[in-house]
Amino acid sequence: MKNRKIYKTKMLKVFTLLLAFTVFSCNDILDAENPNSLVESDLSNPAAARPMANGSQATVTRAIANLLTPYSISSDEMVWSGSRDDWQQLNFGQLSDFENEFTDAAFAYTGEARWWADEVITRIEAFQTDGLLNAGDELALARAYLYGATIYITIADMYTDFVFSDKLESGPAIGPANMNGLYDTAISYLTKAVALNQSGLTGQLQGMLARAHWSKEAWSKARARNAATALINNAAAVAAANAALTAGNVAYVLDVDSSTPDVINGLPIGSEVNDRKEQRLSDAYIIVDPVTNNSVNKISSGDPTESISLLDPIDGIPDPVLYKTVVDFVTAQLYPDFTQTSEREMYLILAEAALAANDVPGFTTNINLLRAMNTELSPWVDEITSGVSAQDLLIHERRVNLYLQGRRLIDHYRFDDPSPYWIPSSDAMNAVTFFPIGISEVRANTLID
Repeated sequence: MKNRKIYKTKMLKVFTLLLAFTVFSCNDILDAENPNSLVESDLSNPAAARPMANGSQATVTRAIANLLTPYSISSDEMVWSGSRDDWQQLNFGQLSDFENEFTDAAFAYTGEARWWADEVITRIEAFQTDGLLNAGDELALARAYLYGATIYITIADMYTDFVFSDKLESGPAIGPANMNGLYDTAISYLTKAVALNQSGLTGQLQGMLARAHWSKEAWSKARARNAATALINNAAAVAAANAALTAGNVAYVLDVDSSTPDVINGLPIGSEVNDRKEQRLSDAYIIVDPVTNNSVNKISSGDPTESISLLDPIDGIPDPVLYKTVVDFVTAQLYPDFTQTSEREMYLILAEAALAANDVPGFTTNINLLRAMNTELSPWVDEITSGVSAQDLLIHERRVNLYLQGRRLIDHYRFDDPSPYWIPSSDAMNAVTFFPIGISEVRANTLID
């Protein structure tokens, strides 16, 4: 009962987040006064719509900040360098242990974010249905849908199973076979948001729709673990990606600021890598400082040849996309931002769809539009001229353009390309494994044996 009380108390703390975090950049809807004074009874007031959406953004950001740490160390993106055995366990590919303290801690934040995202949507929808939604607050509803979709996609991408509890009320496990359905919820939320015609969000909403449709198919491809059939050509994802690029303003980034440290409290990726150094960016991507052995070599020199080990397969230079990501991440220290989708990802979706359809000109156009975003990179011509196959180039571009965005495990599995850090006996090496329901929820939840 002690663990049940602790976990459920964390769930109830969400109300303290509703107005406390006002650093996010989504259209600067930051008009709250006395941000720490909100109590649950105030949430029946339609004036709370925008503050509630802000709170949803905060809890989703915090969940992702804490999930990216165990997720990235479980792939080839980071390597264990500290003293905590449970980080090593994940680095070695042992993902299914529900007693792992770090995946357990991340589960609590994720459950909190999912619960509050749904609660905010339900409450603001009720204001709308009753004709009480204040003028201009449809944007708050669109944002609420966006954050709800974000956490649903994240859970489906990162967990083998999950549970939807409601404060002190236990919910049953969804079941591994049903996790794919979480993408449908995300798609429903995003479709409703698009229908609200909030033009400033259209590019981001369509971008996340593309990601949701793509990820739903990737979920199945990952479990097939067959490189020969790994490519994805999803018509809905392609349509949404094109719509996002047409709308513009595709980049959807959860911004974090040092003035609100509670947004990412716990074990966020910036703290664990840049401060505590329990893990570091891996040798597969960066050159390690030979003195400290736990940081990037000469990251401030301005010369990527001294800090980046992963080379562009056409030009043979340190990948400039990766270099910028690494510099931004290291410079941000405790407070990196978290990209959820981008123009770059839309080109990746379109290039892969074309390749899956044997449309080489379509692949060439989209992969070169992506590469042209970095002037140092030469266009891909063909396998003979450029020295790399279309599929290998696609895999490389996904590695560098989605680095530290929580996407790498899907590619490890669907292309049957294990992390070099996974040991032969590990869960990940022998089965398609993501994170389990955490031990705190298992002990607290009366519906889980």
